Amino acid sequence: MGLYDVAPHISGKNNCFFDYLNNYLIRAKLLINLASLVNDKNTILWTDTNNRIINDNKF
Repeated sequence: MGLYDVAPHISGKNNCFFDYLNNYLIRAKLLINLASLVNDKNTILWTDTNNRIINDNKF
C-alpha cells in the first residue's frame, strides 16, 4: 500500500489489480517529480568535470 491509494476501501492483498494500479500511479508521480526537477533550472546541481557542484544560474 502506497502513499497515493486510489481506493483504500477495496484495495488490499486480495485485489492485485488495485495494487498494480497504485504502484503504477506512484511511479508516474515519481517520474513527474523527477521531470519537474530537471526542468526547474534553479534546483539543478550543475557539476564540472571533477564532480564539484557549480552554484551558478547562468544556465
